[in-house]
Amino acid sequence: MAGYQAPEGALAEELRASEAEIRALVDSMQQRLSQMAEHHAELSASLEADVSGLAAEEAGVADRAAVIRRQLQEHEAEMEAVTARLRGLEAQAAALPADIADLRKREADRAAAHREGEAAAGREEEDVGYRLAELRRGTEAFAGLGLRFETQPDGKVRFVFTRIRAAAPDDEFSFTLQVHDDDSFSTLECKPEVPDLADRMEVLNEGKDFSGFVRGMRRAFKAMV
Repeated sequence: MAGYQAPEGALAEELRASEAEIRALVDSMQQRLSQMAEHHAELSASLEADVSGLAAEEAGVADRAAVIRRQLQEHEAEMEAVTARLRGLEAQAAALPADIADLRKREADRAAAHREGEAAAGREEEDVGYRLAELRRGTEAFAGLGLRFETQPDGKVRFVFTRIRAAAPDDEFSFTLQVHDDDSFSTLECKPEVPDLADRMEVLNEGKDFSGFVRGMRRAFKAMV
């Protein structure tokens, strides 16, 4: 299996891009605050000029003053919202180093878990290979009796007998075993079906006499022809 590599370069580049975006937004908001302050000053000056120049029109001046005050209040509320947003962005920028450290730790944890998974898979493959090698050695003694076996994926082994039927020695009689992690066996198929196969499997799993089991299956096949 290929070794795992944490994408630290891509992560750092993405974080730098995020930091630059935040700083650009902070600069834009600061410029907006400055413009609003200037506007605020201009509105205040306009209010004072209107009040002094329209003393004779007190009612109209009062209405104009109310409008300007309302605008000032709206601008002040907007300035407060922008200021709060700016503070939030500054807090996010300050928290970036801690976020980077946390992301790196999580990447390291995932890499360690991946390596452990690879090691466990390797150990399991070695264990299955050992058990299959044991089965191969156990069946070599039966080669002269027309026995061969076929290793299949996921710990499955198919045993094929020939030389059972004298009139047709090439006819195949077979059974397939599943080898489990606890070294027990189960039958996936048997052609033709042996009537007492379940009892034979129970004896095999209790006594682990694999050679005796194979010889018994050959005798059972011969008894059926």
